[in-house]
Amino acid sequence: MLTEGPVGPMLRNMAIPTGLGMLAIISFSLVDTYFVSRLGLEPLAAVSFTFPVVMIANAVGAGLGTGIVTLVGRQIGAGQQAASRRSARDAALTVILVSAIGTMIGIPLIEPLFRGLGAGPELIPDITAYMVPWWLGLVFMLLPMCASALLRASGEMRLPALMLSGAAVINVALDPLLMFGLGPIPGFGLAGAAYASLVARIVVTGLAYHLIVRKRDQLEL
Repeated sequence: MLTEGPVGPMLRNMAIPTGLGMLAIISFSLVDTYFVSRLGLEPLAAVSFTFPVVMIANAVGAGLGTGIVTLVGRQIGAGQQAASRRSARDAALTVILVSAIGTMIGIPLIEPLFRGLGAGPELIPDITAYMVPWWLGLVFMLLPMCASALLRASGEMRLPALMLSGAAVINVALDPLLMFGLGPIPGFGLAGAAYASLVARIVVTGLAYHLIVRKRDQLEL
């Protein structure tokens, strides 16, 4: 229980898994950059222009997660289990709504946005190839972040870190496979980096659904 025991060890047990989870989130961009660098300078320049958008999305996910931890954690601590399950449901719907709005706005604005950020016309095709699947998978980026926040609100600190770290491992394994191809599997180039991240996040979203809805009954459908 988070309300029992010495404060120091409790903070350490909370901070270390949370820090590992944040590193796992950041690792997606770092791993993509490493493998994209093997495609050449133009793809590397193209993906570097996407960092501001990716970081803003991460910040939105972190902000939503903070709200979930604050609200749901208080309700669980007060013994209001039914209210916490409804709040978790509303949080999931909010994440889906925010993701849908972001996707609908983001895809049409890819070219004008990145031209405004300074990308030359020769980089727009590569940026588009990466950002279209990235925008389509935005919901699968934000849902695991908020699912990990919901688990932390109930006092579970290790599972969120393991979930996000698992997604990072899947991304590392799929990046070279989908970018460069292997045997009958075609290489998708720069877009393969976005596909790899998307697959990893879909897997973790499914795992989060199983844990939160099926196993722990923390969310009211």
